[in-house]
Amino acid sequence: MDPGLSEPTLDVIKAIIIMDQDGHRILARYFDSAGALANEKAFEKTLFTKMGAAEVCMLEGLTCVHRYNVDLHLFVIGSGNQNPLLFSATLNCFYDALSLLFRKSVEKRALIDQLDTVFLILDEICDNGMILETDGNAVFSRLAIRGGDEDQNVSQLLQSAKDQLKWSLLK
Repeated sequence: MDPGLSEPTLDVIKAIIIMDQDGHRILARYFDSAGALANEKAFEKTLFTKMGAAEVCMLEGLTCVHRYNVDLHLFVIGSGNQNPLLFSATLNCFYDALSLLFRKSVEKRALIDQLDTVFLILDEICDNGMILETDGNAVFSRLAIRGGDEDQNVSQLLQSAKDQLKWSLLK
C-alpha cells in the first residue's frame, strides 16, 4: 500500500460538540481519545475562536463543520481526509432530529431540559465515530412513539416499563 495513503476506515467522526453563544461546552461526545483531540478543552476553545461564522474549516488536520442557531453552535469534527459533505449531512441530520424533538425551537434551554434524549439522538446517528444515519426524520421516528395526542420519548417508555415490572413483581 502507498505510504501516503491511510487504511480505509468507517470511523470518520472524531467529535460532535454543542457550545453556547459564549463558547462554553454544553455537550461533547469524543470518539478519538488517543488522537488529535486529546486536550478537549483547548481544542474547543480554538475551534470556537477560529470557526467564527464559517460553515466548514480545517483545524489541526481535521475537518470541522459548523451550524449556528439562536444561542447554540453545533459542530461535527471529522477526519481531514474525508469529504466535508459527509460531515455536513451528519450535522444536518443531528439538527433536523433536534428540531423535531424541540418542535422547531432548537435553543439552549430546550436542549438542557431534554439532554438525555439528545444523547440518544447522538447514539442513533453515530457509534464510536461510525456514521449510522443521516436522515433526521428516521432518527426521530426511532425515538418517538405516538400515543394519543402526545409523543412519548424513550426515557418515558423505559420508566413506564420499569414501573410495570415492579408492579408485576409485587403481585
